[in-house]
Amino acid sequence: MEDQNTKNDGQDSGQVEEATGSPHLERPPADEMSQDARSGFFLQNDSFATVSARLVAAESILELLVRDLSFDDFMREVLVRFLKAVPCEAGSIIEATPDSSALFFRAVSGRSSDQLSSATIPWGVGIVGHVAESRQPVLVEDASSDPRYLRSIGAAVDFEVRTLMAAPIVIRDRVFCVVELLNRLGQPAFDAHDQDLLVRISELAARAIEVRLMFNGARQGIEAAA
Repeated sequence: MEDQNTKNDGQDSGQVEEATGSPHLERPPADEMSQDARSGFFLQNDSFATVSARLVAAESILELLVRDLSFDDFMREVLVRFLKAVPCEAGSIIEATPDSSALFFRAVSGRSSDQLSSATIPWGVGIVGHVAESRQPVLVEDASSDPRYLRSIGAAVDFEVRTLMAAPIVIRDRVFCVVELLNRLGQPAFDAHDQDLLVRISELAARAIEVRLMFNGARQGIEAAA
């Protein structure tokens, strides 16, 4: 599969933010919270370490809502929170285009990450595309043996991916983006605890991104009326 370098100057952060946000945030659904969200960010059988990790992640993400950041910087800070919760060599937030035909790299962290700014992934292609299409998290212990893994992207940035996990960030029943973490630090691979933490933080991040998009929409309306 060849990487499609289709993200151009016309698709700057402001335009993408407006296109992906406003049309989907006009009316909340009748059932505001998903079944996963109802299950709670904290569960009765969680260990102390799990509760602590989730609490720290929740506080750090919510803190972003009061900071004066551009949308690109906001999303980069969201990614930083994921990387602090689950230490790894690299990570990215890959956002869906307005028509959900492809995904582009909104925020990236790690060696040679700047080379991914113009790359896109077709919907349903690769592990990230699969997560976006299936709306289910994925944990891969050996990327080299997974047929869904897009080796072309790793080769393009000269980065060896050994183990990875990814989860969708869903806003009002639409996959807004996918968060992907690469090469776990401190242990050989990601485990079920890491994946559970990723999913829980993704649910919280979805709420924070939704609030940010609503705020931006309201601010644009005020500026247009002035």
